Amino acid sequence: MSRAEKLTKFLVNLRSDVYLPTFDHIQWVTDQNQLTALMLFELTTKFEWEGKKVLEVGFGEGFMLEQFRERLALPVGIGLDENNHQICLGKGLDVHLADQSFMEFPDNEFDLLWSQHVLEHSLFPFFTLHEYKRVMKPGAIAYVELPGPDNDIDENYLDDLNHYCVMTKNMWLSLMRRAGFRIIDSARLELWPIQEKERRASICQYSIILKKEVK
Repeated sequence: MSRAEKLTKFLVNLRSDVYLPTFDHIQWVTDQNQLTALMLFELTTKFEWEGKKVLEVGFGEGFMLEQFRERLALPVGIGLDENNHQICLGKGLDVHLADQSFMEFPDNEFDLLWSQHVLEHSLFPFFTLHEYKRVMKPGAIAYVELPGPDNDIDENYLDDLNHYCVMTKNMWLSLMRRAGFRIIDSARLELWPIQEKERRASICQYSIILKKEVK
């Protein structure tokens, strides 16, 4: 078996890994949507949406794609979940079943790339970051949101299926710079405390805005 065949077999087998949060997921989504609204507002001060090509990596049920469409952007989404793919198609959204590390888009295609809690699911994030950069136009912006390793929602948080790279903010920033991005802004964020079993808990995550430089 060749190296390429071994990797392909390994990736196919990983499709059975399903991320099932052990905390109050409904509360997390509610808080996450509030945070997303803040991040969209922040990006609006740096980015003109109308007519711009936007790629969402990890389309979910299409919430962000609809937000981009409302702002008159031209959104496209990729993901691996077939059920969510059908949901998005039913909403008239432009979505494709594709791996974030092996996209088939041409080089220099998108004005903005949105990756919200997706990059940590990559087996090789340094390679994936290069793929992000490849499909972005020179001068394009990327918004990347990631979970931090020091969360107190669950002592088994780092063992969640499909979380392969949960690293510190400084490690992510170093990797992003090495991939050729300029860091526009970065922040450590704490979501509002949530109820987890018999205690209150919070979620730490990172919000990072990147730019592909014009050469």
